[in-house]
Amino acid sequence: MNDKIANTHLTRSAIVYVRQSSMTQVRNNHESRRLQYAMKTKLTTLGWPEERVKVIDDDLGVTASGAAHRKGFEQMAARVALGGVGVIAARELSRLARNSTDWQRLFELCRQSDTLLLENEAVYNLRNANDRLLLGIKGGISSYELDLILSRASDGKKEKARRGELVIGVPVGFVKTRDGRIEITPESRVREAVALVFTKFFELGSAGRVTRWFAEEDLTLPAQMPGCCDGGRIRWVEARRGNVIQILTNPVYAGAYVHGRGRRLPGGYGGRSRYIRSRESNDWEVLIKDHHAGYIEFDGYEKICAMLEHNRQAYASAHGAGGAAKNGTGLLSGLIRCGHCGRMMRVSYASRNRMVRYSCFRGDGNALPKCPFSFGGREPEEMVVRALFEALKPTVMEAAEQAYLEEHSAVDERERALALESDQMRYEAERAERQYDAIEPENRMVAAELERRWNVALERSAAATARLEEHRGRLRRERRSREEFLSMAEGFEAVWNASEADVSLKKRILRTAIKEIVADGSQDGREIVLRVHWSGGIHTEYTHHRRPTGQTHRSHCVEAVTAIVELSSICEDRMIAKYLNENKTLRYDGQAWTPQMVKNVRVKRGICQYDPERRRAEGLMTLNEAAHHLGVSHDALQGMASRDEVPYRRPLPVGPYIFRQSDLAGHRGDALRAAVKARTKRKKQETPVNGGLFD
Repeated sequence: MNDKIANTHLTRSAIVYVRQSSMTQVRNNHESRRLQYAMKTKLTTLGWPEERVKVIDDDLGVTASGAAHRKGFEQMAARVALGGVGVIAARELSRLARNSTDWQRLFELCRQSDTLLLENEAVYNLRNANDRLLLGIKGGISSYELDLILSRASDGKKEKARRGELVIGVPVGFVKTRDGRIEITPESRVREAVALVFTKFFELGSAGRVTRWFAEEDLTLPAQMPGCCDGGRIRWVEARRGNVIQILTNPVYAGAYVHGRGRRLPGGYGGRSRYIRSRESNDWEVLIKDHHAGYIEFDGYEKICAMLEHNRQAYASAHGAGGAAKNGTGLLSGLIRCGHCGRMMRVSYASRNRMVRYSCFRGDGNALPKCPFSFGGREPEEMVVRALFEALKPTVMEAAEQAYLEEHSAVDERERALALESDQMRYEAERAERQYDAIEPENRMVAAELERRWNVALERSAAATARLEEHRGRLRRERRSREEFLSMAEGFEAVWNASEADVSLKKRILRTAIKEIVADGSQDGREIVLRVHWSGGIHTEYTHHRRPTGQTHRSHCVEAVTAIVELSSICEDRMIAKYLNENKTLRYDGQAWTPQMVKNVRVKRGICQYDPERRRAEGLMTLNEAAHHLGVSHDALQGMASRDEVPYRRPLPVGPYIFRQSDLAGHRGDALRAAVKARTKRKKQETPVNGGLFD
């Protein structure tokens, strides 16, 4: 027996600490683990009873560098602190800790509680100065050895990355070959879905719109199965903005090999570190262009990053850019810049009538004074839109022709995606059928489950095929001819002013044609000067005369307001808007009427809302109601009204007649009925025209 082991140590329990640094060692290095467990036998030979020997192996697969929490080590330290442990045994004491903090903490606990440390060939007593010095040196060497191992591994990893051979994982749409190369996946549905993300982004201009398009078209995106990083196992998920951003911002899709795109920042004592990814390619450790086949060119990747950065609201505020085109009615938002201070002007909307106003009530405090400059946006927007129409007039027919050719020559993206989905669902149904046919009929438990899976696969295949056929039928019905495209080009202004036109699309058209607009005011404040900087390099200047203080906006025409006053007594706002549009009585801004606009006019001018009780009290009737009240035909009463034989009102040429019940009652009503009967009798008498037809 070793002379350092006393009876006081043997009367207490013993601990065997077992640990391996990673799960790979746990799976592969079985001999090392057996040698560590064999330390229990060594303790029994030294005099500890077997029942007092405790094996702690909770830290198998956990590193001792201090980067991970070790449950087993904490349990061992707690037992030592309570004074119930006589010895701690490990095959190598470096298993206990690879960092100075845990190493010194355990040594201090062992010294205070008189606990021995035992490794394969030696016993250490921490109350002995020589043993304490020796273990301190071993602890420093152990910590240095770990740093050396990590440094060698890191250097080898970086060197392999510089050659473009370090391929840990690949994003969806690629596969990792057995020799470590990156290739585009051979699965056509995955390829088409990934390529569709890039196509739609360049078409729509933002990741949010791409996500909404996938959701509206009910299309899914591929994603790798959890734990799979070689591109082999794919699942289909609902399109999310995060999935779209991951595809758009990964340079691997541009055929580039990238390593070290970011750096890890320490989180302080007890805190978690943070990984900061750099957006600039110059900050990456390794960048190898044209490393493998990609979905886009690297120039396209840089353009995508610039577009995404420009769409960020924080970037827009800091750099004076417009950000992504939103759904607000202010067409010049993100384009118009203050001519006084040079900052982008903000757009605001009145809460009641949604009037657009551009303002620059901001100041940087230390840099520039406040700039109280603002103006209404309706007339300036109309001025800029008219200038846009003039600029596009020479090319609008050519654009319509190009749009027609693209629609009839290009393959519809959604049809292609649905066709690939239908093919995959059909394959899965056939595969389920083959699995069901291969099972023995007597094995009913397995056969029932395979039959259920086959039925589910058949239902999915039928649903996918039905969606594909429905989409193809809709395409055939909605495919437009060349004449329709040319007619839309001729009526481009009417299409622009249509109520169902997408506001965000209008903004994108304006931002494509116009680089920016600088707004400035005259010295007397009566004029607003707009300097339009077109994308082609041409600069034009437009002047708008501001309304004097107190002057209201332009009013609707008198005929429209009069018609609203008359019609509000017999019908609702929805029908009033319908009659106004049928008579082509447009608003002052040239747009069609809506029920909300009719309501706004009524509220502004104090016109009462339609009330059936008030209508009955006033005795107001339409043509059909008046004809029924008199007991005559619809045509007869309309004819008398056209000959001014009966009082009536008709606010619009194409619209309802309005009669009063008092004008059709009493002797006047009897006279009208008698006149109708007399006229009918005269028509039935024989004349040269009817030739005795009624004999």
